[in-house]
Amino acid sequence: MQTPFCLLVCAQCFDRYLWAFGKNVWKRWKKRFFVLVQVSQYTFAMCSYREKKSEPQELLQLDGYTVDYSDPQPGLDGGRAFFNAVKEGDTVIFASDDEQDRILWVQAMYRATGQSHKPVPPTQVQKLNSKGGASAQMDAPISQFYADRAQKHGMDEFISANPVALTTPRFSRWCSGSRWTTGSMTPSAAWWVTLCLL
Repeated sequence: MQTPFCLLVCAQCFDRYLWAFGKNVWKRWKKRFFVLVQVSQYTFAMCSYREKKSEPQELLQLDGYTVDYSDPQPGLDGGRAFFNAVKEGDTVIFASDDEQDRILWVQAMYRATGQSHKPVPPTQVQKLNSKGGASAQMDAPISQFYADRAQKHGMDEFISANPVALTTPRFSRWCSGSRWTTGSMTPSAAWWVTLCLL
């Protein structure tokens, strides 16, 4: 399939081939060329195009829809990575040929719908669930990121240190050779600078 000519020069739209099936639109499971188009300031539409046609074949306004990742659907051949758009009893199922396209589509549709729930890719959810309970789901990746970053910069002892007991000379040794000077900093000010360096 070729990209419709009118869309070859479109720099502000998001386009890819997807498989789709819905109750009211795209009633057959079929691979189509989709474009996420901004219709007005706050309104977006998913449009499907036929080869070499400049007008959309079918479209779905995304107002009120919620997009999220979904499991593979039994009985639907074609597409490996599934996601859906749901609105009051209407579900439209989409599938891309690879995981990266699915992530890009879900992110683009999430921004277009303005929904409050941010979709999380299933691979991340599985990794988070294997680490622990519900609180670990949100804290683990972020805290691990900062811990790795602190270790890289040699800040471990300052992060684990009691801010009141942190002395300026110890901090000054760490900062020597850098553009940071601690001079007459109080221990609490040094602690604050340490946090800001992260």
